[in-house]
Amino acid sequence: MGQAETAQLGYEALEMYGFSLEYPDIWEVELRPGSTSSAGDVAFKTRGIRFFLTWGPLEENRNKFGTLDHQAAESLKKIKKSGDVRRVEVLDHKDMTVNGHRSIFNSVKLSLGTGLMAMKTVRREVYSLHLYCEPSQRFFVLYANGAGEGALKSVSEVFFLMSSTLRCHSQVV
Repeated sequence: MGQAETAQLGYEALEMYGFSLEYPDIWEVELRPGSTSSAGDVAFKTRGIRFFLTWGPLEENRNKFGTLDHQAAESLKKIKKSGDVRRVEVLDHKDMTVNGHRSIFNSVKLSLGTGLMAMKTVRREVYSLHLYCEPSQRFFVLYANGAGEGALKSVSEVFFLMSSTLRCHSQVV
């Protein structure tokens, strides 16, 4: 998907379980079976690119990780420890504000061993955004991955539009 294609995309809102976000209207949407308002996953898919939104109980997440920073750091460690990962390069790490909450964005490039005895190398790029929502008592992670060098550059504007439209709780008027 090139930049011309992402500029031409239309968007629609997915609203469920008290949260919402906008996604490209031509992408497939798949809710993981067993997802509930307190915890679950939804996938947004197009050719070679997948975005996931995961949510769960904030208190359980705090008990496990302590802080948002620690959760984001542990997420990177988990990627690095994956069996086929040979190299991880952090391309970007920054604080952002989403729906009034501090959030953490990471962009990483992976080199993965593949084939017989992992002799070949393939590239994969990953974006992630972690946030804690006090009003809804949930954590949210927006995650995107694409195969190949520069795979997510063409959809970075989609990722940032989706993250900027994430509404994890109702606004109080």
